[in-house]
Amino acid sequence: MIFFLLSSITYHISLPHQGVQAKKVIQAAGITQPIGFYGNLHVGTKIRMSLGADYELTDLPRVDWKTKAKDYSYLILEDRALSEFDSVGYSVDLASVNWQSREISQLLARYHSLEFDQLLEENSKKYYLLRKK
Repeated sequence: MIFFLLSSITYHISLPHQGVQAKKVIQAAGITQPIGFYGNLHVGTKIRMSLGADYELTDLPRVDWKTKAKDYSYLILEDRALSEFDSVGYSVDLASVNWQSREISQLLARYHSLEFDQLLEENSKKYYLLRKK
């Protein structure tokens, strides 16, 4: 309950919001089947809250997650998990990009600069949507 409460409070301060981004990608893809999720549990909660009751987003277990992931036609994986996962046989699309909290002041200070996109690439956490081919 505490985790859900904290997630609902921080739901509005993520820059940009992972759940809103992921929902757009999932809706555009027309996904109606269950989706497996592996990554930060806080981010998973934000995505789940944004998707609402019409979608089933299931957290994969911390132990043996790669085996369980194969049971899903759709996955959302954190960038570091994607590098550990054999994604052959999957199409991979960016689902969300989120500014790392320790770099927000630097990113905001350079928001309209030419180097902003490079800074964002270097200082962001990404989540990917995988679809079995």
